[in-house]
Amino acid sequence: MLGPEAALFKAHYDVHRIGNWEGRSILNRSEKPDLADPTIESRLAAAREKLLAARDGRERPGRDHKVLADWNGLAISALCLAGGALGRDDWIEAAGQAFAFVLAQMTDAQGRLHHSWCAGRTHLGLLDDYAAMSRAALTLYQTRSDPYYLACAETWVELLEAHFRDAERGGYFLTPQDAPGLITRIRNAFDHATPSGNGMMVEVFSSLFLLTGKGEYRARAERQIGAFAGEVARNAIPLAAFLSGLDAFANSVQIVIRAGTGERELLDAVQACCIPNRVLRVLGAGEQTPLGHPAHGKESISGKATAYVCIGETCSLPVTDPELLQLALSGRQAPPVGQNLEVSHV
Repeated sequence: MLGPEAALFKAHYDVHRIGNWEGRSILNRSEKPDLADPTIESRLAAAREKLLAARDGRERPGRDHKVLADWNGLAISALCLAGGALGRDDWIEAAGQAFAFVLAQMTDAQGRLHHSWCAGRTHLGLLDDYAAMSRAALTLYQTRSDPYYLACAETWVELLEAHFRDAERGGYFLTPQDAPGLITRIRNAFDHATPSGNGMMVEVFSSLFLLTGKGEYRARAERQIGAFAGEVARNAIPLAAFLSGLDAFANSVQIVIRAGTGERELLDAVQACCIPNRVLRVLGAGEQTPLGHPAHGKESISGKATAYVCIGETCSLPVTDPELLQLALSGRQAPPVGQNLEVSHV
């Protein structure tokens, strides 16, 4: 097909009689990654055009270009956390766009999620979709302070409760009760290529309780833990998401920032620290934490943005200095009660 240009092309694209992958040749330039002189590159480009024209006459191989709700949920959470830590607002924007796509293209008229989308074709949502997207909504809420995302999470957990709950043993089935053609319904907390939906729901319920103060979410988290705790003693290895959720339930670090001058600097200080089990909330003027929250009733100081770090039922003194806040968070310990962290450097 290439005639006298074949030898040149094969030398640059790793083509051999015995092949370079399981007896076949996959075109690549890993052995000669640098561009050759312009004359050689022009000849190679012409050879590629000939090969492409020949390939276009064959049926193209199938490609996997579907969109999955659970995978997007995991990516949205990661983009928010990484975007905050590295100062990449464009990553946070991408997370918001992905979330908007799932809402627009992968939910039905009743608000139920679809598992996959491909050129307009959809399939019924699974437990993992609701868990990952609820977690994504809560991460976006903590990143953008937009109550819309919190409302989405609350809607999805209610749909999960209505269609997936195992009323007899606790936990949730992988498939909804109205899925067609089911022989049996799988229910476990084992991780696979992605975290377990039942495992992620422990974290979701824990975060919802801390952000809303609604006791029902705490009760659901405890019920979820009880449903699968026995598996830990038998084989803990595939239960990483469940154990991570359990850790979040038992060892959360709540950070409440009252809006004011210097809010961005305090948020940057929080984002710069690795704080497992962090639950972040920014309160605007007139907003308040739920009744019973350890930071309930605490206000900003002298018009400055003010942070409170709460572990369990105890909160720190007000912190207005970003450096002191970062120092307090670096060891995942609340600022000491006897130290006045309200005073800024002068």
